Amino acid sequence: MFRSKQASIPLASDPSIRRSHLSPDVLVTRPAGDEVTVVGDIFSYCAKKHGDQVASYHRDVVDVVEERKNVAKSDGSGEEEKIWKYFTLSPPKPITYVELDTICTQLVSGLINIGFTTPSQAIASRSRVSIYADTCLNWQLMSQAFARLGHVITTAYTTLGEEGLLTSWVEPDVELCFCGEAQLDRVSKVIGKADNVKWIVYDGEERANKSTVKQIARILEPRGGRILTLTELKQAGQEKTLSISELGHRPTEDDLFCIMYTSGSTGRPKGVLLTNKNIISSIAGSTMLWGKHFTRSDLLLAYLPLTHILEQFLEFTFYFLGIPIAYGTVKTLLDDSVRNCQGDFAAYKPSLLPGVPAIFEMIRFGSKGMMKKLHDAGPVVGTIFGLAVSGKQTLPWPISTIIDKVLFRRVKAATGGRLRLAICGVLVQMLQGYGLTETCGMATICTPEFSKMGSTGVIGPSCEVMLQGMSKYFKQEELTKESFTDDKWFKTGDIGQVKLQNGEYLALDKVESVYKHCDCVMMLCICAPPHADRPIAIVYPHEGNFRNHLKAAGLPSDGSPTSWSTNPDIKSFLLGELRGEGKKGGLKGAELIRDVVLTTEEWSPDNGMLTAAMKLARPTISKRYATEIDKALGRA
Repeated sequence: MFRSKQASIPLASDPSIRRSHLSPDVLVTRPAGDEVTVVGDIFSYCAKKHGDQVASYHRDVVDVVEERKNVAKSDGSGEEEKIWKYFTLSPPKPITYVELDTICTQLVSGLINIGFTTPSQAIASRSRVSIYADTCLNWQLMSQAFARLGHVITTAYTTLGEEGLLTSWVEPDVELCFCGEAQLDRVSKVIGKADNVKWIVYDGEERANKSTVKQIARILEPRGGRILTLTELKQAGQEKTLSISELGHRPTEDDLFCIMYTSGSTGRPKGVLLTNKNIISSIAGSTMLWGKHFTRSDLLLAYLPLTHILEQFLEFTFYFLGIPIAYGTVKTLLDDSVRNCQGDFAAYKPSLLPGVPAIFEMIRFGSKGMMKKLHDAGPVVGTIFGLAVSGKQTLPWPISTIIDKVLFRRVKAATGGRLRLAICGVLVQMLQGYGLTETCGMATICTPEFSKMGSTGVIGPSCEVMLQGMSKYFKQEELTKESFTDDKWFKTGDIGQVKLQNGEYLALDKVESVYKHCDCVMMLCICAPPHADRPIAIVYPHEGNFRNHLKAAGLPSDGSPTSWSTNPDIKSFLLGELRGEGKKGGLKGAELIRDVVLTTEEWSPDNGMLTAAMKLARPTISKRYATEIDKALGRA
């Protein structure tokens, strides 16, 4: 913690407003003076500053391996065969800052040479574009190319269904979409309804379905556009590489960079308008706050969706600082998730790991996660591990260091062995933060010298509560009036507590975080309707762990979530396990759940129970299980 000075300073003119101690008199807006004023400046600046040093690593897909497995049917009526696909990936391939800048220049030239961009056209009237692809180096390269030309980017999560993708095209009048090979099929199903879309640029042409490509081409040709590969776009730029003077008008810091659609945690996705100044100010704040804590020996593993502000914020920051970035995917992180190669953790050996709670829950509780391995190893190993975790929190150095080397070494090796910091992490020092799309990810965040459990850190030097210039949502005037004050301060809308029927207040996130420690749970949502005296836990169980617990308790363990959900003895057992975990975690009184609802389906963005950013869609979950909740409360 900071001991010699306060982490935040109240303004003399208004003590209710606080700013970072690093810049109390002014909000920082420029990370490199006049050299970087818009997002499109980032790669050219990095090329000048960091030159031929490695900027990032990526891995190519060498093969796709299909495996057939028999799995239990969701209705418990037997088994069915399913095909599981695994990737075989190449070793990491490096690329330098100069090479990044060169490729970006080629893509910029290519967009002009194919006739998509008209240099003489004013920035404000240049076509909007969409990026609908999984996180990868080419996502960032296309984003930077669009930014140099002043084309406003709209983002779309690849987990969006057809309706969501169509909205992300039609609402902002998109004319070009960059997508991955895996997204081509959904693009082909939507493109006929999006009349303004004239151009599709796609990645991964080696594995693309040729008939799907031809189908899209037939739709685009009458519109005066075409479908082409990313390689073809680069080649169009290589044939005639344009100078800066030939690019036409240059975007300014007040021009829009992106319309970033939120994941829709509390309703339909909102298009947040982010200007170049918003993003560059955020980078200025993060580099001032974090810059001294990282070196060239660090490596950030990038795998979160770039449609999420956290991933964009981190990548911009680390490119700017000259810290290498390694591109992976959620599906290829662990060795068990790939075939005939190492997983991303082992191949890259990252020292820095970003994450959101759902991702760390997957690593911890997934089918091959840490807790599953510990549980399968037996009660003795589990007890020793639990004591070691407790010791790490309470015992002094050097005993805690011995625990690391003797007991946690193998666990840490699963993530490459070099992890030292995680942004919202486990096993290593945790740097939590608080931010929203509306604040460009930078609101408050921990630093290595200020990292306290229960705290989301210190105020970023670029913001008070919101970044300067943020003022509205895209085409949602009523929501804008609800969310922004007349003098343009953003109201987050975050609710820390709910009030129960008995007058007690309940902090939902806190209570959920405790109950999620129960290893019988895969997914959990705490619901507390106004008429409830105590909350209800809605649970999708971790089938492997739950079977082990049921067997140990002498209860039927050969069923499925469908059969378990109607068995009162099994529900009573799970309720006892959860209450025990709650008491162990310090919960009491109104925080202890009244009952449990066992669900029969895993939650995902596809069924609406999770948002595209893998957050709980709490209103949807509450509505979907309203009957079961009322029954649990004795109202049905």
